[in-house]
Amino acid sequence: MADLRVLIVESDEFLRQNIRNHVEGLSGVEIAGEAGGPAAAQRVAAQHLPDVILLEVSEPPDEALALAERLRIEQPEAMVLVTTANLRPDFIRRAMRAGAQDLLSRPVEPAQLKTALEHAIKRKLERLRTQAERGRVFAVLGVGGGLGTTTIATNLA
Repeated sequence: MADLRVLIVESDEFLRQNIRNHVEGLSGVEIAGEAGGPAAAQRVAAQHLPDVILLEVSEPPDEALALAERLRIEQPEAMVLVTTANLRPDFIRRAMRAGAQDLLSRPVEPAQLKTALEHAIKRKLERLRTQAERGRVFAVLGVGGGLGTTTIATNLA
């Protein structure tokens, strides 16, 4: 199985390096890219197609939440994890509506990050398993006898 690909969106270089170090220490996880702001994040996400987007949301949150919404539309398979110091219920609701699937309190603790990424790995494995199990349905229709419809339908099965 391919590694879980993570995009880190963090404006603070020190915190971005800290998160990168934690992510690189986990097995089955690789850094897909890094961005310091929304414009770069959207470009890097389109280029590298990450499985997880770790998105910093600071005050004011509007630009970052708008980015989360755009990323969920453009990258529907990606899991958006928001890192924030704001854990008020009204903000959590806004973040979830924008497309965040989990919130991690800042500063991000290694154990908290590991748990969130393990959940993302399970989600990716489930998605891959589900895709592998999908079948196709074919309808074979003949308007009269002797056209070989039954033979074709049998060979497709």
